Amino acid sequence: MSNSDVDETTQADAAVSLLGATLRRARENKGLTLEVVAAQLNLRAATLQNLEDDRYDALPGTTFIRGYIRSYANVLGLDGNSLSKQYVQEEQPREGVKPLQNIERKSRARFFLISFVLLLVVIAGLAGYWWFEQKDNRQSQSDKQTLLNKVEVEGVDGTLHIQSLDELNAQTASMDIEEIQMTALEPEPATEAEASAPVVESASTAERVDELELSFIQDSWIRVTDAQGNELASGLKRAGEVLKLSGDGPFEIHLGYAKGVFITFNGQQVDFDSKIRGNIARIKLG
Repeated sequence: MSNSDVDETTQADAAVSLLGATLRRARENKGLTLEVVAAQLNLRAATLQNLEDDRYDALPGTTFIRGYIRSYANVLGLDGNSLSKQYVQEEQPREGVKPLQNIERKSRARFFLISFVLLLVVIAGLAGYWWFEQKDNRQSQSDKQTLLNKVEVEGVDGTLHIQSLDELNAQTASMDIEEIQMTALEPEPATEAEASAPVVESASTAERVDELELSFIQDSWIRVTDAQGNELASGLKRAGEVLKLSGDGPFEIHLGYAKGVFITFNGQQVDFDSKIRGNIARIKLG
């Protein structure tokens, strides 16, 4: 590796490390503990610790890391959008130059872990397996049914409370619709051959289908309808889920915990922070 390559890698490492240090300093300057901030964000303290230590490998993925950084920074009074963009600009190039040795080491560790778990399962035996399996299934179904009917939301005064999906549905239904107009992407310039070719309107051009993607960094209740009022999706979505929808826009979107959702429309990220009212939102997009 040349000296210039080493310098560039070192500079990238130093720049990225400033991100975690910035978050830590802001939290300490406010006299807050990780546990207090984690409770405000409905996240684990370990997640915030990983952000401050720049341990992104311990977090789920780029979309969610950006969301965590943005939410954490906003709580601390920092520019969440700016720090989120800093992560994308500075961390992503480094992911392509991670040593192959680290990848192989992680693969071996994962193999040994899986083998150890399988060994424990064999040792445990099959005698009581069926009974415990049935018991776990019944409990899991009961828990899921309870969770699907309720969600924890933050009120206007900042307090957290449990609210039923019916209540959230009624609240968003009574809200005014906030319209968001998306700017169409500029088409790529045609080549000389394409410009001289006869124009033939394809079926995809005549009947354009809009693409909608919702990524959840926190639990949130949603309801999405298309231009004809057809319901495309509804219910409670859990942190870590990604929902992809397509149809005839504009879409009407109800969000029970809007701060926990990232929205992309036809490949463009949607900024709807100003449309949120008390952590819930009702927007028309398209």
